[in-house]
Amino acid sequence: MAAASRTGATQAHVPRDAADAEAATALSTPAGSGRKPLILGGLIALLVLGGGIAWYVSQRETSPAPGQVDTAAVPTTNEAPPGTPVSPDDSSAPGTATDDPTLTVKSGAVDDLLDLARNAFSERRYTDPKAESALVYYHSVLAQDPDNGEAREGLARIAVVLDERLQTALNEGRYDDAALTVTQLKLADVDPARLKDVEGRVALAQITAALERDNAERAAALLRQAETSGVLTTEQVTRFHADLDRRQADARVQRLVDVIGTRIRDGQLVEPANDSARYHITQLRKLPGAGGAANAAQRNLENAVLDEARAAGQRKQNDDLERWLKEARKLGISPARIAAVRREARPPAAAVSPAAVSDVSRLVALVQTRVNEGRLLEPAQDNALYHLGQLHAADVSGAQYAASARSVSSGLLERGRAAVTDRKPEVAQSFAVAARQLGVDLAEADALDKDIAQLRTAPTGPRMVSADKVKRTRYVAPEYPRDAVLKNIEGSVKVRFTIDSAGKVVESSVVQSTPERVFDRAALAAVKRWRFEPLATDGEAAQATIETTVLFKMDDDAAR
Repeated sequence: MAAASRTGATQAHVPRDAADAEAATALSTPAGSGRKPLILGGLIALLVLGGGIAWYVSQRETSPAPGQVDTAAVPTTNEAPPGTPVSPDDSSAPGTATDDPTLTVKSGAVDDLLDLARNAFSERRYTDPKAESALVYYHSVLAQDPDNGEAREGLARIAVVLDERLQTALNEGRYDDAALTVTQLKLADVDPARLKDVEGRVALAQITAALERDNAERAAALLRQAETSGVLTTEQVTRFHADLDRRQADARVQRLVDVIGTRIRDGQLVEPANDSARYHITQLRKLPGAGGAANAAQRNLENAVLDEARAAGQRKQNDDLERWLKEARKLGISPARIAAVRREARPPAAAVSPAAVSDVSRLVALVQTRVNEGRLLEPAQDNALYHLGQLHAADVSGAQYAASARSVSSGLLERGRAAVTDRKPEVAQSFAVAARQLGVDLAEADALDKDIAQLRTAPTGPRMVSADKVKRTRYVAPEYPRDAVLKNIEGSVKVRFTIDSAGKVVESSVVQSTPERVFDRAALAAVKRWRFEPLATDGEAAQATIETTVLFKMDDDAAR
C-alpha cells in the first residue's frame, strides 16, 4: 500500500495556467536563485498581490468564506472501521469512535478549493484541523468534479503521509493512534481491500492491549467491531471470546469474594438472609471454577463466627454465645472446634464441687429417661428437650451435653419420620424444627424437611401405611454380602417401598442403614421381589407406601 501511494506522490504536478505556474515556481525555487533580476521578481510579486486583493474584494459578497461549511455532510464510509479507537472513559458507549468517519463538503469554486488544498498541504495540515485540512478540501473538489486529477493526486500524497504515520504508530505501540490513522486512510479513498490486513493487525493489537490492561469491556467492544467488519480470522475471534469468557467469569468470582469480605468486615455474617456472607458464599459455590475461592471464604466466615462466640463468652452474654455456637454448627464447623471455643468462653473452674457433678449426672439420666419414654417435646416442663437445656447450663465442659444432645436429636428425627409416614406434616415439622435447633444431625434434618415438603405438595399418590397393615404373600430373604460375612459385620437397613394395586413392589429406596451402604444393595434387591395382598380402599385396590427394617444377623440362617 505504501509503495503504491508513494508512486502517486512522485508524479509531476502540472499547473492549470500561467499564474499557477508562477506560484509553483516561487514555492519550488530556493531563496537567492532564479533567472530574473531581484527587482523584476519584486514587481511581479506586487502585481500578483494586488490582483489577489482585487479578486478578494470582488468575490467577498458572492463567494463563501474559505472556512464556510455546507449543511450537507457526505459520509465517505458506511460504518466505523474495525480498528476505530474506543474511548475508555465513555462507559455509556464503549464502542464509540473518537473520530467521526465523515467529511464535510466545502462550497466554493473548484480553483479556490484547490488553492486552499495546496496551502493546507504546504502547511502540513494534511488531516487536522479537520475542517481546514487538505483532505477535506480535496474531497470538496471531488464532490464537484469526480475526475479532477489534481484532487486525486492530492489524496494519494496524503495517503503516503498517513501510511508513514500508521507504521510509526504501530512500531511505537500507539494502537489507538494507528486505528485513527486507518480511519483517515479510508477517507483518503485508499482501496479498502488493501487496508484489510492493516485493519486486522490494528484490531488484534488493540484487543490484546485492552486485555493486558484488564479492560474486558473495551476489549469486548473492539472485538464486536472486528467481528462486524470481518478483519479477524475465525480462530482469532474464537480465542478472544474464550479469553473474555474466562476473564468475565473470574471477575464475577472476584466481585462475590469482595462482597463476602465486606459483609464479614461489617459483621453481616449470617443475616440478613439474602445479603449476608453466608448467603453470598452459597451463590459463589454456584459459579463454575469457584470452589477454591468459596472454600477460602467459608473458612473466613467460620473463623468470624467463632470469634463472635468467643467475644460473647468473654462478655458473659450466654444467650449470644449459644446463638453463635448454633450458627457454627449450621456452618458445619467440627464439634471439636466448637467445644474448644466453649471452653475458652467459660473461665476454668479451680475445682468442680461434688454437688455440681451430681447435678450433671442427674440431668443426663433424666434426659435419657425422657428419650426412652418418648417424651421429647411434651409435657412442657418435663420433656427431654427441656432437661437438655438445663444440662447445657450445668455441664461446664460440654462433654456430657454433647452426648445427650445427639441422643435427643436422634429421637426427634425418628419421631419426625414416623409422622411423615402417618401423613402428619405439622407434627413432623415440630420434631424437625427442634432437631435443627440442636444442630447435631443437620443432614438428617434437611432430609426430613424435604420429606415434609413433598408430603405437603403431593396431595395425591400412594398413602403411607404401616407394615403391619399389609399382608406379605411372598418373601425372598436378602443375600448376606460376602464381605460382611468375612468381616463378621451385622446391621440393618430401613427401606421405603411402594406397592401397586396388584401388590407388586414398584419403587424402593433406603431411608437409613447401619452401617452405611454395607447392606443397602442386598436389602433393595430382596424387597423388589416381595409380593403383597392388594390394599383395599373403599372397596378398590390402591397403591400404598410402606417402611420396614431388614435385619442382617450373623447368628441367623439368613437376614430378616
